[in-house]
Order: sequence, then structure tokens, then C-alpha cells
Amino acid sequence: PNRTNNSSFLLKKTEIWTRQFISVTVTFARHRMKLMQIDFTGNSVLVTGAVGGIGRTIAHSFAARGAIVFATDILADGLNETVASAAPTNGGTIVARPLDITDFAAVSGLVSGIEGTSNRRQIVIAVHAAGGVKGQNAQFIEDVTNEEWASIFEVNVNGAFNVVKSVTPGMKRE
Repeated sequence: PNRTNNSSFLLKKTEIWTRQFISVTVTFARHRMKLMQIDFTGNSVLVTGAVGGIGRTIAHSFAARGAIVFATDILADGLNETVASAAPTNGGTIVARPLDITDFAAVSGLVSGIEGTSNRRQIVIAVHAAGGVKGQNAQFIEDVTNEEWASIFEVNVNGAFNVVKSVTPGMKRE
């Protein structure tokens, strides 16, 4: 009888805890990076999910340390904001590339193109920040359809595989 009320409370609490955890994690990462002052000048970095908060922050952090960041996301319009809000230094830059990571041919084609034109000739760092629950965060598990689950799995698991499989040969050539 109280399924909706209890579940809503738990979902809200979980969402608050998740936001706090992400906030603390990002703050900690920024603090650690300030202490370490790592230089990535001239290195090619691929970041998926670069429109979202974590992906965008990671892309900005690498560009601020001199990296050539290839920021990707399926949300092409949001990539413009990722580029516009960056403050790259030491020759760093962010290059926006719309990408559906569930399409292996598109991922491997993008990686091949980057390796053919970048200064370092291969991607030395790949960050897979794309993913999520595709709008299903307020649903009961029994209400998520098999098609919705397949879509979530496709991005979170198969998308990560597509990225790793595409960048690994270039990383091994280093």
C-alpha cells in the first residue's frame, strides 16, 4: 500500500546521496589535480559523455593541462557549450565530435581519424563518462521494459566496450 510513498522517499534520498557523492568526488579530484599539477601538453585524450557534468569537467581538466581533448557525446548541441565553457592552457584544446558510442563503426572511425591527424598519432587516454539510466531513474525495476533495459545496457556496457576496443591498438603501438 505504501509502495509509492516509501519508494519515492528512497529514490529522493538516493538521489541526494548520489549528488553529494559526485560533488565530493569532483571536489576531491579538483583538489588533487591542483596539488599534482600534471601536464598533458600535446597528448590526445578521448572523453565520452562530455556534455554531462562529470564528462565536461574531465574534458575541461585535461584541456587546462595542455591536452588535445576530443569531447564526444550523442547530444551534439551540448558539445558546443562544453567547448565554449572551457579554459584551455599550454596549447590545450577541446575538439567537439558528436558520437553514438553504441555504433562500433562510428567509434572506430572517429578513433582512426584522430590517430591520423593528432600530434601524438594515437589516443593516450580514454575516459568513458557516457552512460546513465536513459530517463529510468524514477521507475520501479518491474516497470522498466526489456527494450528500455537493452538501451541502457547498450550504452553503459557495449558502448564502453566499443571505446576500449577502438583505442587499444593505438595505445599498444606507443
